[in-house]
Amino acid sequence: MANISVVVAARNYGRFLTECLESIAAQTVPPSEIVYSDDGSEDESVAVAHAAFDQMSRRIETKVVSQDQAGVCAARNAGVARTTGQFLVHVDGDDVLTPTFLQEHLTAMTPVSSFAYGPAESFGLREAMWEVPAWNAARLWSENYVNTSAMVRRVAFEMAGGWREGCGTMWDWDMALRLSRRGFGVPSKGLLRYRQHGDNWSMTHEGKFGSDPFAMAKYRGMVRRQCATASICCPFSGRIPRLFSAWLDAISKSIRQFNAGELGCQAPELIVLDNSQDGIAGTLLSDVEPTLLDAFGGITCVAFPPAQQDYADEQQRRDAVASFMASACNRLLDLASGEIVWFVEDDVVMPPLAYGAMLTSLTDGDQPLACVSGLYRNRHLADEWVAHYAWNGKPKPVVALSANGQAVDLAGTGCLMIFRPLAGHRFTSHWHRSAAHDWAWCEQLRVTTGQRVWLLPRVRCRHFQTEEAWV
Repeated sequence: MANISVVVAARNYGRFLTECLESIAAQTVPPSEIVYSDDGSEDESVAVAHAAFDQMSRRIETKVVSQDQAGVCAARNAGVARTTGQFLVHVDGDDVLTPTFLQEHLTAMTPVSSFAYGPAESFGLREAMWEVPAWNAARLWSENYVNTSAMVRRVAFEMAGGWREGCGTMWDWDMALRLSRRGFGVPSKGLLRYRQHGDNWSMTHEGKFGSDPFAMAKYRGMVRRQCATASICCPFSGRIPRLFSAWLDAISKSIRQFNAGELGCQAPELIVLDNSQDGIAGTLLSDVEPTLLDAFGGITCVAFPPAQQDYADEQQRRDAVASFMASACNRLLDLASGEIVWFVEDDVVMPPLAYGAMLTSLTDGDQPLACVSGLYRNRHLADEWVAHYAWNGKPKPVVALSANGQAVDLAGTGCLMIFRPLAGHRFTSHWHRSAAHDWAWCEQLRVTTGQRVWLLPRVRCRHFQTEEAWV
């Protein structure tokens, strides 16, 4: 008998529970144990569970766990705490497993996969079929195709942190995203029968927002944000060392302002790539007020060889700088652990709303964006924004700005936030014949994903020329 533990969690589903539990006991590959975890039911659910278990084969160990109402995620976790199986399967008390469900999932699991997921068929008030695609970690950030009843290795479940309430719904997506960081999933043919009866949590909870077409898109954004990790990456040149404290203060305030009102977001890490001539980034970090560093989940300062200083002509200088910046940005990508990477150059100071506005714009919606950019002026051409359209290999400066944001072809890395699952490519040094590592990255974004950079004019940053003057 396979070492599989099945946890059934429910509240007030006594009328469905016998069919659910019997479908688990009747599996072609039966579980080693079934735990019913009751979330403060006011009907006969607990008695139904005891009665159903009394009729089952003694080959299957059964347990009933009861608690005051604390939510389905708490009930699932309480059930898991009473299990010992190598593999975990969670089933809602109103659903039914087809006879080969566990067998198909177990067969699909490989020695290195973290979980197996299968299709679902709704029945009752509404009939539908949800097929599952091949595993694609990037696609999972755009849509959930892993249902609650995936088969999960216990070690992966524990490393992911178990079930959590999060934003009040979409717990299976939240779990799948966290599991994907610990390994990959594999599709299975095991079919879940998903009962539609009008009292389903997802139907009643999501139905509250039927009059707001953007409500569920916002929920999707909340799930992405509470699952994603973020890295703030700075290629530190040290051109304006006395600006560093103000630069760090602006980032810290921006993070605090957003996290104060957001549920479950993790503190981002800060990575400073020190390519200054005198290697002073570490000293500057140690000299700032400690409270400025509390907003970060971790801080890393790494030395990086500075760019050469002697050039034969201006074109050689531009080529060398572009090559250097591409290498520096790629090094930061290698160091960053986050799915979200925010490039902030050390002479660009953002407003307090920047982190939240950019992160929300990046992750909200039915489909997330691949990249967003703040707005700032060119320190060499003060009349131009660092944002352009591209026409036949030539840049055209953005002049008119939309308050709600707009797609542009080319942007800089002064204030650029990337969603790496959707934009995993590297930096190169030249855009057509122009020495521009940032434009080259933006062009590759359009070619590989079909997306353009989304410019946020309300994130209006100051591009400093000295510690006091900005363009």
